[in-house]
Formats: sequence, C-alpha cells, structure tokens
Amino acid sequence: MKRITALIILIIICLGLYITNPTRDNFKIFVEENFRRELADDNGLTRFVSGTIASMTGKLASTISTREDYYLFSIYSLKIRDEEMKFIGVFNRFLPIQGF
Repeated sequence: MKRITALIILIIICLGLYITNPTRDNFKIFVEENFRRELADDNGLTRFVSGTIASMTGKLASTISTREDYYLFSIYSLKIRDEEMKFIGVFNRFLPIQGF
C-alpha cells in the first residue's frame, strides 16, 4: 500500500512539474521584469524609458537564448559577450544556476 501511495505522489509531482514547465515567453517576461527592476526609478520619464528598454531586452533575450527542454523543467542559456548565464525553469519560476 505504501508503494502505491508513493507512486501516486510521484506521478502527481511529475504532472505538476510538466504542467508548470516555463515557456520561452515566460523567460522573456522574466528578463523584462528583472531588467525593469534594475532600472527602477520614481521619475516618470525614466520609468517609460526603462519599460521600453526592458521590453526590447526581453525580446532580444528570448531571441538569443537557448532552451533545453527536459519536459519537467528547462534550462535556459543566455550568452552576452563572454559571459554565459544559465537559469533553470521549474514551477513557472527561473532560478539562476550560473553567472547571475
């Protein structure tokens, strides 16, 4: 009985991971939000400019990044100049694992 319960729990966890595996669009939004946060300022003009730059940065990051899809999670790599950044995407979140 314990094995069946453990198997059911494992299946539920794997299903949850599969359903919440973030997409390339989720990564674009993640980059935009982080870039916008880095440029945050109370000035209205600065907010507009930073929002525009963040949007362009998100599109660029989405274009130049690579995604390794493992179905339950994804690894996103982003190389800017000589620095490579890697993120693991799991449960609709991105966690830096290299160079961030």
